[in-house]
Amino acid sequence: MRPTLLIIALLLTLTACAQPEPTIDVRVCDEENNITCTGPATPEMKLTMFSVGQGQSVLIQIPQDNPGNPLNAYESNILYDAGPKIRDHDLPGTIDQLIISNPDKDHLAGAAWVLDTKQVQRFIEPYVLPCETKTCILVREKVFAEPGIEITHKFAGSRIYKADTPRVGWKTCTDGTNNSTIGTLVNPFTPIIEYLNPDPLEPFNNDNDNSIVLLVTYGNTTILLMGDCEKACEDRLVENLYPRNVDVLVVPHHGSKTS
Repeated sequence: MRPTLLIIALLLTLTACAQPEPTIDVRVCDEENNITCTGPATPEMKLTMFSVGQGQSVLIQIPQDNPGNPLNAYESNILYDAGPKIRDHDLPGTIDQLIISNPDKDHLAGAAWVLDTKQVQRFIEPYVLPCETKTCILVREKVFAEPGIEITHKFAGSRIYKADTPRVGWKTCTDGTNNSTIGTLVNPFTPIIEYLNPDPLEPFNNDNDNSIVLLVTYGNTTILLMGDCEKACEDRLVENLYPRNVDVLVVPHHGSKTS
C-alpha cells in the first residue's frame, strides 16, 4: 500500500497580527508496514491582511524547512502591495520580495516607507504598466538608489517555489512493530506562488486589469490575490485558466462595482 496522506486539521485565519496564526497538522501512515510518521506540526505559512486605510497590503510569510528551527520562524517574507498606512503595522525587518500589483497610490503609497525602514531584497512590479505618478516615480528612485535591490517585472506564467528552496515540513517516522525510529520524512507542503496576470502579449487597455494576480498554494489550501482586476481580467482568468477551487479570495479592486 502506498503511503496515505491524512489531513488531520486545518485552521486558516486571515486577521490582524495579534490573532492566532494559521496551522496545518499532517499525519503520514503506511498501514501495511505499520509505519507512522508524526511529530511537530507542519510549519505554518502565515497570511496577514493589514488595515491600511483606502488601499491594500498582504504579508505572506513562508516557513523555514530546517528541522532545528522553531515552527513560527519564517524564512521568506513577501509583501503584496504597500498601502498608505502600512507604517502603522509591525513588519519583519527583512522583506524578501516587495510585490506591487499596480502603481496606483492605494497599492504603492507606503512603499517608500518600507524601502526606507526595511531591508528589501527584491522589488517586483507588473510587466506592462507605466510608472507616471509622483508616488510611483519616488518609489522607483528609492529602488534604483539601493544597489542591493533586485528589480523584476513579472507576468503570467512566472512562479516562485518557496523562494527556490526545497519542500518544508519534517516528521519523525516510527516502526510500530518495535517502536523504533526509522528516520525523517519531508512532507509535500511546497508553497507555490503563481503569477496569473498580466499577460505581456495580450495586455488590457485598462491599467487595473493589468494588475499582478497571485495564486498562493500551500498543501491543499489556495489563496487568490486579485489586485485591482476588473471584469475583463476576471473573465480571462475564468475562461483561459480556470474555474479552479480557491479557498480564500481577496476580492478584486477592494470590492468595487467594476469587478
